[in-house]
Amino acid sequence: MLERQHERIEALLEQLIDGHGVSSEHCCRLVRSLGLHLRLEERWLDQAGCLCPGHRVAHRQAAALAATIPAGASERLGWLMDLQQWFQHHRFGADAVAYARASLSDQP
Repeated sequence: MLERQHERIEALLEQLIDGHGVSSEHCCRLVRSLGLHLRLEERWLDQAGCLCPGHRVAHRQAAALAATIPAGASERLGWLMDLQQWFQHHRFGADAVAYARASLSDQP
């Protein structure tokens, strides 16, 4: 489920960056999706004993960045690109390690 959320968030980021709707409404949808994803991910990783404090801090940083939707379209584009960069680095860095550990802890 979390991987599918990753894919949907990445697709939404790409759509918004490519100009298919850099409206504040679309950005709010992105922020809600990202917030939900981060909460669900933290819950799952915590239950598996694989949520380290640094991972939680990284999520708080992303949430803080996401909460500041710029008013202007050009500023929103930069904001979206910053979110995309954070999300990709996090997904293939901290998330990849934590997911691997959590998957191992699920096995008997």
